[in-house]
Amino acid sequence: MIQQYFQGTDDPGAAREEMLASYPSGRIAEAVEVADAVLFLLSERSSFINGTSLVVDGALLAKTY
Repeated sequence: MIQQYFQGTDDPGAAREEMLASYPSGRIAEAVEVADAVLFLLSERSSFINGTSLVVDGALLAKTY
C-alpha cells in the first residue's frame, strides 16, 4: 500500500524521503512487524492485557515537535 502511495505522488523519491524523515525510527514498518503485534494480541501471551491500545508506529506518536 505504501508503494502505491509513493507512486501516486509527483516525486515518489521525495515523498519517501519526507515520510522517512518524519519517523524517529528512521524507517517505515514492514508489514510483518504490524502482523507480529496482531499475532501477539491474539495469543495466550497477551491474556492479561485488556483495555489498552498497542501503538505500532515506529515512535511517530512519541516524537516531539
